[in-house]
Amino acid sequence: VNSGTSGGGEGGLQGGVAGTAGGASSSSANHKPSTSSFYCFLCGLHSELSFARNLYSVAQGKKAPYFPFMKDHVPKPRAETLREDGSALVCTFCYHSVMAQWNRFADSRPPVLVKDRKYNINDYTCYVCGVKTYRKRIRALRVMNLSMSAALPNQATSYRAGKQDFPFLRTHRGPKGSGCVTMENGEMAAVCLDCFQSLKSQFSEAAKYGIPVEKRQYNWMQIPPPPEDSGATLVTPKERLDKLTAAAVASS
Repeated sequence: VNSGTSGGGEGGLQGGVAGTAGGASSSSANHKPSTSSFYCFLCGLHSELSFARNLYSVAQGKKAPYFPFMKDHVPKPRAETLREDGSALVCTFCYHSVMAQWNRFADSRPPVLVKDRKYNINDYTCYVCGVKTYRKRIRALRVMNLSMSAALPNQATSYRAGKQDFPFLRTHRGPKGSGCVTMENGEMAAVCLDCFQSLKSQFSEAAKYGIPVEKRQYNWMQIPPPPEDSGATLVTPKERLDKLTAAAVASS
């Protein structure tokens, strides 16, 4: 079990119910479309419209990313479906995840043909603690826009109080390798559910003492997530940590 500490904010996107947003779903005649949310074509999770992104399964230009695997992907009930032009709405997590993979494929030597590329749309690495986890347990934490606070000094207090931003993420070095994702031009980072809940709790506690957002210190611990099919078993971090500790003692 690894732990860490840092020095700074908030999370907005509720990854398990996912975190972004999209257009009306057309996959079910019985599902009433929403004008403010949708279900991601790739992961099938509910998402806010303001963070919806378009992905294409067919080439849109010589260098524009496209993902042929989408043609064979079977969306979950209520999720967006592939449009006639080969595009589909996806959440910001899936969008940035496959884009990062596209870039890795493009930089690989020898290069992998587009049609032969295999994409992982379920596994993630927490940007904060580095634990390997899965899409349902991914959330987003927002990095504070310090330039906005400087440009709007009269609104800085309300902005900081309302957004719960985490400026330490600007200098935090996320783990190297696949599965680690930043989003919205680096303004958000994909983190595991444990870090999301823990950092939000620490943020609220620091707020009680009036500690400025940019001076708040945070700590975290890397705890493996429960099995994806475990349901309510070993849900809390303490339960999972106790089990890991017991296993370590038994093997020593």
